Amino acid sequence: HIYNIAKEWAETQQKALNLRNSIDSKYFYSVSYEQLTQQPEETARSLCKFLNAQYVPEMLDFHKTKEAENAARSSELWGNVASPIIRNNSKKYQKEMSKVDLRIFESVAGPILDQLGYERDLIKAGKEIQFTDEDIAVFNQINTNKKFETMQSVDAEDKERRERQAKHLAEIKARSVA
Repeated sequence: HIYNIAKEWAETQQKALNLRNSIDSKYFYSVSYEQLTQQPEETARSLCKFLNAQYVPEMLDFHKTKEAENAARSSELWGNVASPIIRNNSKKYQKEMSKVDLRIFESVAGPILDQLGYERDLIKAGKEIQFTDEDIAVFNQINTNKKFETMQSVDAEDKERRERQAKHLAEIKARSVA
């Protein structure tokens, strides 16, 4: 459900912002999706400079590699890895997301959108919808149902890979807490 997607996205972005604010700037580099899709070469060059690595144009040919082909075959979620960067591929949400979902997303993730310099489309800062516990319970149930339905259509190998990845991430998270 879009509520859960927005919440997870906002939490992930907040962790990155917290890290950025807690370490020396010479150790932190961030790239927005828009930068990467609109200016891939400039973005790659800038990242290479930050890493003190030599830029080579073939870096943008990643999609032609065997690794990209293997990743793309491993799951539908990775299909685009075997394609070049899709220029100007941002703001698709404006066509693909309903206004109801966009209002939910901007209400949940609005403060992070603001911190990252994104413009909001529908919900102004301070005007976010305040969801009740009952609303959130409904969103969570819809999310659980959608995940279950999706997993029913995933092939066995993909399902096994996802389970291994989830287990591995849980192990990493457990180590960072201990």
